Amino acid sequence: MNQRAIDLGEGAFVDYLPGFLSNEEASSIYEQLMEEEAFEGRAISVFGREVMQPRLISWAGDLPYRYSGQTLEPREPSAVLETLQEKIEEITGVSFNHVLLNYYRDGRDNMGMHADNEPELG
Repeated sequence: MNQRAIDLGEGAFVDYLPGFLSNEEASSIYEQLMEEEAFEGRAISVFGREVMQPRLISWAGDLPYRYSGQTLEPREPSAVLETLQEKIEEITGVSFNHVLLNYYRDGRDNMGMHADNEPELG
């Protein structure tokens, strides 16, 4: 597998690892996530106004995650997330303590440009 860094501009990039999952694995994981994860809509504070996030979220982790006026309390990962995390940790050599899943339902759901500032999460 050859890792590729894709430059998104303005100092942002994404690492892409072709072949990390086969098509069958990716489809199976997606189906399991949609069945097992408790995706929910949440209100966040944006410039002092409370608005619904334009996406659904789910999460798992050892620590609380605070952002935009809300706290995601620690909770155990589902079996599929735990398996996926183990595979990612094996390939990257990095241990992770939190995952945030964003589910974009349609072309209107989104996330604006931002920079996370939670060094305790990773």
